Amino acid sequence: MKHFPEPHRRGFTLIEVMIALVVMAIIGATMTRLMTSQLRYFQMQSAQKAVRSISRGTLNLLRRDLQMVEATGGVTSATNTKVVVKVPYGLGLVCTGSTISLFPVDSLVYVQAVIAGYAWKDTSALGAYSYVATTTAPGVGTVGTCTAAAVGITTLPKGFVLTVSPAPPAGAVTGSPIFLYQTVTYELKASTAVPGKTALWRTVTGGTASELAVPFDTSARFRYYALDADTSQITPPAVGNIRGLDLQLDALSEQTVAGRRGPETSKLRTSVFFRNRIN
Repeated sequence: MKHFPEPHRRGFTLIEVMIALVVMAIIGATMTRLMTSQLRYFQMQSAQKAVRSISRGTLNLLRRDLQMVEATGGVTSATNTKVVVKVPYGLGLVCTGSTISLFPVDSLVYVQAVIAGYAWKDTSALGAYSYVATTTAPGVGTVGTCTAAAVGITTLPKGFVLTVSPAPPAGAVTGSPIFLYQTVTYELKASTAVPGKTALWRTVTGGTASELAVPFDTSARFRYYALDADTSQITPPAVGNIRGLDLQLDALSEQTVAGRRGPETSKLRTSVFFRNRIN
């Protein structure tokens, strides 16, 4: 039987192997850079989204309280990093004496509130609000006191008839607007959740302090609109002349994305004006 020689099987030369390794290394490095770039972009987008949420979420919380503040007596004290306001949480009308008819209010808001007093509106002259400080919780009133012929006030469905103590002075006549308020402090100060960073705190007098949002840049602050001014000022005016706040909420991301020089920022600035301006 005749045998034929097997065909010659040629292998890779060292140069070919080295070229293949170099090409694979280039492709691998390119893919690594691409994946790293995409990961950093994703992290940056996530950080920017988170930091925008800090500013916007904080703004919504501030607006809820500040838009209800009465213009002439609603601010207790003010600095660039701290403002103390009297926030209404229940609105109604004076029936007679100490009895008031309260409009429907969110039951959770009402239960969680810590009363600091009430304010009634003088329906004569300029209609200014007078504040009465009290920590005595309102009692349950008698509906008939409000619906009596001499009074003629019908409480709305899901409203409340309450008694306040001390009773409003003689100037608070039947039908005078009245509201219950709690004293709330908003302050930019050191965070406990993220050490070394600035947080926005909300504290209800007689209640507990809540760290609302963190972190903020040191440039975050409160500015103020004075009576008849169309621009805000850095120096707080007299509290009786404050008509609104210019909120400068410069939020930061908690961590710095790899390849970036610093944390992501969101510089949100908006104005909130108080209600019931009378002068």
